[in-house]
Amino acid sequence: MKNTENIRQTALAKRKQNEFSAICKPEDNLLLHGVFVWVETKGAGHAFVSVHMNNTVYLYTYGRYGRTGSSATIGGGILNFFEGDDARSYYQDELYKMDAHVFKINDANPISVREFFESLWYAAKPAIPTKGMTDRVKSRGRTIDVYDVTGNNCTTHSVAAIKYSGSKIFDTQYIPPAVSTPVGGFLSSQLSVDTEIDFTIPFSLQRYLVEKNSDFSSMLVIDMTSEFRRQYYNFGDKKTSAQGSIAMASSVGAETSASSGASSPYSSGTFGGSLGGFYNDK
Repeated sequence: MKNTENIRQTALAKRKQNEFSAICKPEDNLLLHGVFVWVETKGAGHAFVSVHMNNTVYLYTYGRYGRTGSSATIGGGILNFFEGDDARSYYQDELYKMDAHVFKINDANPISVREFFESLWYAAKPAIPTKGMTDRVKSRGRTIDVYDVTGNNCTTHSVAAIKYSGSKIFDTQYIPPAVSTPVGGFLSSQLSVDTEIDFTIPFSLQRYLVEKNSDFSSMLVIDMTSEFRRQYYNFGDKKTSAQGSIAMASSVGAETSASSGASSPYSSGTFGGSLGGFYNDK
């Protein structure tokens, strides 16, 4: 019975692909080319980047993936480089299990994004296997640095790649706050400072990209989640993962951190985090 259902699901998936190719020319495919930032906010959340070139997928996702230090805040910084079936499977998990949102960055250079990640990946050694690692990570994961949740994490690597590509979506102007004077007044130069925004929390990054998606004057960021769901069929009928109490607390904490504090061009991501020096990868 199980084999019959698998055959049926495979046939349905192939039929959908055939129907799509029959009515769409290559140039009509909205996912044929481009740079995409993925963000999911379940628990502490996650962010990663993928590149499409002539419908070939290059996916780069960074994290600890089983290599942790004395606490969950630091660990081996593993970069996974997925293509083919591995990339498609990862897409489906993110879309249907993690409810990820996908944003196309129209002014990002795909070749530069690939250069950013692949230069790191090819220069690094394969990750040391651990019991909790999937086969996919064991075969395609390489340790490129030390993961630090405070400023060297999945979000900071994703943002760094987009900046490296020449995208201007994180460029902004910062006006320093007024400074009080000895006589009780306030002094402000009112001079803005050109700077770049950094993010360390997936929730903050997603909120920013949603706002950019609403800015029709530039069209630099476009939410492509529905298009990805249309083209990457939910094979196997994956279900959204339920959040446990710890994951829900992490999610609430991330949302609170993202919405509190004064506006500033600097974050811990600007300085590379503060905990990585305490990790020794053996």
